[in-house]
Amino acid sequence: MAESQGVGEEPRTGEGTESLRNWQDFIERCLITRLDNETFERFAPIHHAKYPLSPRVLAELFLRPQKNNHDVLDPRIPQYMQILLAHHYIDALSILLAMYKYSTSHKQIQDVTGAGENDQSGEQQQQPLRWGNSYATEEHIFYRLTRSVSHGTGIHDSWDALRIARIMAKWMELFTATAGAFAADMVNQQMQTAEERDRVERERRKQLPRVDEMESARAGFVMLLLGVCESKPVLGALGKPYAKTARKELSDALGNFVPTIMQSAEQISQRLVQFRTETLAGFEPVDKAKAAANADMDDFLDSTMGLDSLVVPEIPISNTRAGLYIYLNSLLVGRPLMDDAAIFNYLHNRYQGDLQQTAVDLILVSFDVVANAASVRQSPKAAHVLRSYLTNKVPLLLASLAASGSGLYPFNAAACVEHATRQVSSATFPNMSDYISSRSGNTLTEGTREDFLFACCLHGLIPETQIEPILNETCYNSLPTEGRLVKEALVQECLADPERTVQLVKDIEKCNGNVGAICVALTETLCGQLARDPMYLDVLLLFNKLSAIVYPLCDLLDNWKHDEDQGEAQPFYEEFGSMLLLLLALVNRYNLTAADMGARSPDSFVAKLIGKGRLFRPLDELSPEENGHLDKWIHGLFDSDAGGLGDELMSSCPPQEFYLLIPTLFYNIVLAVSTGSLSEDSLRCGVESLRAYQRRDPRNQEIEPLLRILKEHVPLSRRTGAAENSELEAWSSTPNGGLSQAVRSTIRGFIAWGLQPAGTESTPTAYTHRQLLAATRILGAKQTVRLILDELKEQVQAGNQSVAYDVCCAIICAPNVATDDVDPSSQVNLLDATAQAHGPQQRPMSLRQALRAAAEDWKRIHKDDPVAFEIVVRLHRRVEAQLAVSVSAAAAAAAEAVLQGDGGNMLDDAMAAAGVVDGDAAAAMALDAATVGLDMGGGGAGDLGLGGSTANSVGGLDLNDQDVFGGLGPLNGWDDMDLA
Repeated sequence: MAESQGVGEEPRTGEGTESLRNWQDFIERCLITRLDNETFERFAPIHHAKYPLSPRVLAELFLRPQKNNHDVLDPRIPQYMQILLAHHYIDALSILLAMYKYSTSHKQIQDVTGAGENDQSGEQQQQPLRWGNSYATEEHIFYRLTRSVSHGTGIHDSWDALRIARIMAKWMELFTATAGAFAADMVNQQMQTAEERDRVERERRKQLPRVDEMESARAGFVMLLLGVCESKPVLGALGKPYAKTARKELSDALGNFVPTIMQSAEQISQRLVQFRTETLAGFEPVDKAKAAANADMDDFLDSTMGLDSLVVPEIPISNTRAGLYIYLNSLLVGRPLMDDAAIFNYLHNRYQGDLQQTAVDLILVSFDVVANAASVRQSPKAAHVLRSYLTNKVPLLLASLAASGSGLYPFNAAACVEHATRQVSSATFPNMSDYISSRSGNTLTEGTREDFLFACCLHGLIPETQIEPILNETCYNSLPTEGRLVKEALVQECLADPERTVQLVKDIEKCNGNVGAICVALTETLCGQLARDPMYLDVLLLFNKLSAIVYPLCDLLDNWKHDEDQGEAQPFYEEFGSMLLLLLALVNRYNLTAADMGARSPDSFVAKLIGKGRLFRPLDELSPEENGHLDKWIHGLFDSDAGGLGDELMSSCPPQEFYLLIPTLFYNIVLAVSTGSLSEDSLRCGVESLRAYQRRDPRNQEIEPLLRILKEHVPLSRRTGAAENSELEAWSSTPNGGLSQAVRSTIRGFIAWGLQPAGTESTPTAYTHRQLLAATRILGAKQTVRLILDELKEQVQAGNQSVAYDVCCAIICAPNVATDDVDPSSQVNLLDATAQAHGPQQRPMSLRQALRAAAEDWKRIHKDDPVAFEIVVRLHRRVEAQLAVSVSAAAAAAAEAVLQGDGGNMLDDAMAAAGVVDGDAAAAMALDAATVGLDMGGGGAGDLGLGGSTANSVGGLDLNDQDVFGGLGPLNGWDDMDLA
């Protein structure tokens, strides 16, 4: 079989003029008498038996315009043709050919562009009479033919299928040209004067259809085209070797036609593109040379095609409590990461501006976080930051949401607070009366709902009269007597009265909603008392960025200078020591690096202290000035004739240089004792210790309590998010996979929680984000993402994709201080461990970066596993969408800054505060390193009673497992597992 006959050629029929004339008369009589369908159906078989005609000729007789009627097709014609089609007197091919020949689109193209159908041959031929507006009829018939094709009655054999494919290509070319003609007409009208446009518009309105009518007809044609392209007879015929011409015509027409419907029928156009690029292309015989060239071109196109260009079907994804629960846990697992802009950005993208649902979920999940800490019996000191977050930070976040509400994003704060708090389980969070009556519960949860509601009332979210109905009992608490505090007023009070600062530090422990303003004010005054309790530092970071605390501290310490007019140098050293103690407490507790501290110069004292402050330097590497300072300190310590540690010594040596010389000083002291150059008696005189003091007075009862306090606080001295040894052992011993299997089991637990019906009271999944941090560090980001994707694929195949995507997305969106980028401007010219300047710090790969790398490898994944391809691309897009920068989120963050009163110059206030801190108070706040247990006298190594001496201990205090400053060692803080 060959495609010898063109689509537009007249059929080789032997119909006589008598049959044609009789059918013309029959059609004319039917239309004049308005013959009903039932009568026509009885007459048509009789007339066709007496005067037979081919389908092509018969369809043309019904569809061609007449000289006395060529405006609009008679509405009876489509009904009569439906009857003829049912009797198989005409078929889909004949109808399409006849409609194409007399379509209005030809006239539209000719009238607008001046080109005829056959102008491309160079010979202007006489055009047939065409309909003035046939689009409504075409739309109706296209939908009728679509039904017959879908039912399998519209296409009879392979020959019929190929002819239909070719006429469909003709129709696509016609609609493409018509769309271009309408566009050109609009451009021409814009170039005309107003009078010309009105005149032309009036004339064309009388005779030409509107563009929306053409688009309606084209929409019906698109449905027919899709049905033809996916029809089994057509696919079978196109796959034959002799169908090369039909394939080429269809492919070329699709390439031009599909772009014109991308906006109006996106999903159908994607299916047509797939049919053209995959199905039709697959029917072509393999040409090795051409295939190689095409492969190279495909590789080039794939390399330039972005992930956003890939076609991946969208699926509904839920916003589960489990997803937000993961995100909030990641913010609080180690150093609190309360970047308000980032939090509001994530919440806005996650809930798409739905402030009501955002507030309700934020409240519920915040209670879930505290409930999880209570269920695993975290120590009150370690978990206090969670309760403070719930009662002090969350009301501020809600107040910011209320301030950012609008007509587009309405927000009823009181309704949200009441609705969410009523859903919190009273069994997990009992009322204050239950706590007073039993006194046996968990202090982390008892009375927490009442504290939270009063904090919300303090910030104007709910009226006080609404609290008791929510709790269904009489309240024992009340609003703070001082009312709602404001940061600016507190700063002025601290500057005027240092004793006020002492009281404010004690108020950090409260959960009355005022702690936010207190923390911001204390940060600006740089009170050295904050170093006394690590818990204070955690709460500070709920309301301040780390940079707001450490940057002013670093600048203050780097530029600290002694003025001779200030008097004695010892108070000057004590004030510097109190500030340095706070900074080192932050460094140790959160395992901070020089990049985190924002040190910008290799001459920075803070950068040198963190980078090489624990290392001694040979004498030949010291400058003459440093050698002079070292000599004076040694003589001041051990030479009784030198006058001791006098004011002259301290005023001549800046405290920055002294702290950098301490490792070298101690090294030379130990070296002098080991070589006999310094006697033990002289050493005792120069370096006193608690144990030596106790030996001189064995009945002294002040030392042991102090040592016990130090020992109790060592496990709580760090909060880095690192896992405990017991946790690592438990996860590593998980059957069938160890740590990887433990992570997948955790994901399954979250998905099971997310699948529970909404509104049911459920216990949050037991979880510590330390597990994910440990997996990322031990397995690597790529391997962790791989196991997340594997688990996600299993859950998708199990039908849990709506919840599974949200859980996995939250895991990857969760912030991680070890991998998240810091401010690039603070990373220049830093010092490494050897005091050498280097470029910006290279962070380990994050889960987000690993997922992006996996998604960029989509071509290989698509070839190996199309299901995995869709999963990784869809997850990547959701992660990027939830972390994209949002303008509305920035507005909410700005609103919270206003609520907290955070807008002043912190550095100026900090410098002013440092200048008014009383010297005696600063001395009381400072913990002298010489009194913390470095006992080098009396009986050798000396023992603090905190454990046996080892090679890694000094004076019996083990500096390996639970060292207060162990985070500054070569293992970058991972030599010990976090015990907080």
